[in-house]
Formats: sequence, C-alpha cells, structure tokens
Amino acid sequence: MTEGITVVIVEDEPLVGHSLLRQFDKLGCHGHLVRDPLLAAAALEAAHPALIISDLNMPGLSGVDVLSAARERHPNVKRCLVSGSLHDLKASDLPRIQPCVILAKPFRLDDLRRLISTLEPVSGEDGAGAAPEGQEEHAALGP
Repeated sequence: MTEGITVVIVEDEPLVGHSLLRQFDKLGCHGHLVRDPLLAAAALEAAHPALIISDLNMPGLSGVDVLSAARERHPNVKRCLVSGSLHDLKASDLPRIQPCVILAKPFRLDDLRRLISTLEPVSGEDGAGAAPEGQEEHAALGP
C-alpha cells in the first residue's frame, strides 16, 4: 500500500519534476518538489519522507551530494538517484550513497511502483509538513 507515503523529489528541470509529481500522485503518494538542490536538507526536515529521489546532474549540488547528506542525516530514508546520463556517475561515488536505488531516465510508472512498494509512512509523522521557502509543496496528492 503506497497511500500516505511522502516523497521528496529533488529535480531542477521543471517538466521532469512535475512529471514525477504526477506519477507519484497516481500512486497515491504525497510529493514535495525541490527545484534547488541546496534546499533539499530543509525539505527532508519539513516533510519527513520515506523516500528522497534526486536527479544526478544539477547546478549547485549533484544528486550524489544531496543523497550523501540525506544518508548522513536521515539514514532511514530510502534513497533513489535518477539520471538520463548515468555514465556521469562515478564508481567512487557509490559508497557515499549506498544503499540507493539507481534508475535511468526514462523510467516507467511501474519502476516507481516497485521503488515504493516496500515503503510505509514514517511513524509518528503525517508527512504533510509545510515546505520550506523556495520549494513547491504538493501534499495530499493521492486520490
């Protein structure tokens, strides 16, 4: 059951970010889009997600940097790295983000369904916290 799962999406490309929001919406998840990777840490604090999904190549911080910080501060949050150019991912970066699911763009709704199939809402949190300034909040996107 994926209803009630909160997901933080770190994606600088608006079309891709909103597409991911729509896909998670179809799965009954709460989505928080963060277009500036420098704001990802604040989003994790505010949203209490079960999953953070980040693009690899972004200005300011890479997805590896975002997920590495998430791993350090929130080790129980599942991590996923997505990219249309996985050849940019260095083997030396993997230990910084593991365990982490890596998805190549384009991916399908079924890929996201499998990704969140083992997740449950974070205990004690409703996952509908206010988004920090500079972020787009999309709470209660489920049916």
